[in-house]
Amino acid sequence: TWKAMVKVTGREDALESIVLKHPGSLVTQPTNVEAKINEIKTGAAVIGAFSDIGKSFSGLFAGGLVAGLVTRQALRTRRQRRAQG
Repeated sequence: TWKAMVKVTGREDALESIVLKHPGSLVTQPTNVEAKINEIKTGAAVIGAFSDIGKSFSGLFAGGLVAGLVTRQALRTRRQRRAQG
């Protein structure tokens, strides 16, 4: 499949536009690559975009955004209880 992709699009384009964005595209039947190269590129681009979005969200959670919000809410609740009682 890799050789068929390189033959159709060139090595750099196949690597950057398809394989690095969606390694699973290498599972495509080599005989179908030429006819479906645009579908393969589009699918890889979509998967790559969703991967980037996922990384952004995981960065927010790993970066402590959620922990900070939870801590802030806990402090607010504690202050409210102290004020009431």
